[in-house]
Amino acid sequence: MTVADGRQPDSAVRAEKQQHHAQRKPPSAVLRTALILGIVVWLCAPLAAFAYLSSTSNSTELTSSTTVWQPVRENTTTVRERISLALEWGSGTPVVSPSWEGTVQSVNVAAGSRLADGDIVATVSGVQRRAFAGKTPLWRSLSRGDSGTDVAALNTWLADIGYTVTQGKTFTQKTLTAVRDYAGDIGVTTKVSSFEPAWVVFLPAHSISIGEVDLTPGAPAPAAGQPVITQNQKLISATLIAEARGGDSGQDESEATNTAPSAADTITAETDQALYVGDTKIELNTQRSAASSMGIKTLSKLVSSDATKVSAALTSAAKQGQLVVPTDAVFTDANSKTCVASRSSTSSAPRGVEIAIVSQNVGSLIVTGQLGASDSVAIAPPADIRTCE
Repeated sequence: MTVADGRQPDSAVRAEKQQHHAQRKPPSAVLRTALILGIVVWLCAPLAAFAYLSSTSNSTELTSSTTVWQPVRENTTTVRERISLALEWGSGTPVVSPSWEGTVQSVNVAAGSRLADGDIVATVSGVQRRAFAGKTPLWRSLSRGDSGTDVAALNTWLADIGYTVTQGKTFTQKTLTAVRDYAGDIGVTTKVSSFEPAWVVFLPAHSISIGEVDLTPGAPAPAAGQPVITQNQKLISATLIAEARGGDSGQDESEATNTAPSAADTITAETDQALYVGDTKIELNTQRSAASSMGIKTLSKLVSSDATKVSAALTSAAKQGQLVVPTDAVFTDANSKTCVASRSSTSSAPRGVEIAIVSQNVGSLIVTGQLGASDSVAIAPPADIRTCE
């Protein structure tokens, strides 16, 4: 209904407002519902996360308690038994002066260098004195017609350093000619009819390592028999010992001593084993418990003179009955036995088996024992099967 001036009556206006207000109520209800749901989710989310983590933890625990088994395999590779060599050093024979007279004019050797057969040692009273590496020193003047092992040694030495002689135990005319040529080359100015032992310095080996030199230019020539050159430490022996007593470095970390290893430490190589230091083969003595004299010479070139032990290995071909197992499968039982937990292909029941370790590689061991090539061993076996038969 419309009044005369065109306006709606008050009752109509109130009805229209009520209708409009009713249409605005539903959005408020939706917001309230969404808010309630959000609160519910906020409260329940931590509980759901806790339940998930608990479930994951339980699953991980079950998985970690599962024993892992790995097959054993036959060994087909070269076996390297790790050992050590106990080194013993000693001072070499000193080099002494012969019967010299006069003054030392120059010295041709120095500490830290090597002196070899035929090298010039020093010049005394105008004459060069060279090293002579014979079996024994030359002890007498030698002239034409003389004979003996010393003459044979002289003939050999003169030939070795480049002079023409007739080999043998007799001092011949050719020997005299060679001696005169040699005397002229070293500075002898007088007439020569014999070879004088004071022209040379006896060397106890074909080549030596010089530790100290006791010769001074300008000083009087040393008396006969006085040490003029001291050798560096010389390797005397290299004895095989168990690796546990050695260590992995070429030089022992403890104070260096030359104490010989006890009988309990030493080991003997099998007849089929070869001794190696690094990639170099070292010859063994007949007892197979130490390096031979030739082996010591080889070893001397590989180690420093302050080393008391050096790592080594005894190598041999693979043998029947040798098996490869993971390192983590091996344990020591309550009776100090070295064991593995194994099971056969026909039985799932685990059993503890005592083993002997032959060699160690990265991540695996070569062993012997009552195992079969078709068996499996447990990796880090749990306590209930860490027993040994």
